[in-house]
Amino acid sequence: LLLLLHIDYRRYSVQIKYSYLIKERSRKPETTRNCLPRMGFIPICIMYNTKNWFKMRKPYIFIVLELIITTRWILYDKLGGFSDPELSYEPVKEYLMAGRFFNGNTSNPELEELFIEMRSVKDREKVAGPLVMVWYEVPESSKDSVQLFVGLEILPDDHFPGHLDSVHFDMNGLVRATIRKHASVMPSPSMIINEIKEYADNQQYKLQDLVIDKYLSDTVVYTEIPLKF
Repeated sequence: LLLLLHIDYRRYSVQIKYSYLIKERSRKPETTRNCLPRMGFIPICIMYNTKNWFKMRKPYIFIVLELIITTRWILYDKLGGFSDPELSYEPVKEYLMAGRFFNGNTSNPELEELFIEMRSVKDREKVAGPLVMVWYEVPESSKDSVQLFVGLEILPDDHFPGHLDSVHFDMNGLVRATIRKHASVMPSPSMIINEIKEYADNQQYKLQDLVIDKYLSDTVVYTEIPLKF
């Protein structure tokens, strides 16, 4: 039943309505949370509210994702991830090194122990030369067995640790790749070696088969390949 009473004046109109309808049928539910569970559609209610939750917070989710991506890019740049190796020719004629030979794969824990031993020798004997690792052959994977020499470069003013093995390399200069990166973003050895070989081909240099890595610090590494006579 619907009773309408209208009272009109000159410029204003007042409308008074009296309605008699069935309770709650005349009112639309404000949210599905109020109506759907009563009708037995609980899964639909959950899906609807989840969709609304994402819809309401969509701008904030994108902002958080952009902040995460930007932070990762800044951190990667700070670690040197975007810096390229610096290639150069160095007129080095010889190297003298002290250390130990190693045969095995690069994932062997003994290799890490050998590095720790060389660091302690460097500090104890006060050797100014950097830590070095000589690759007599570059493996295709970390599971391949290789022959390495891990030790210290002996500079003219350094005292030679008598209990270590010594190696001497003669060369007609070398090509050096200076890598300024943190170890976490360091490129693979094969990538650096390929860049050195490409540089040597452009300069018509003839490279030897061995590769020398010098660890000057945590963020500076020299990868060098000597030239043939």
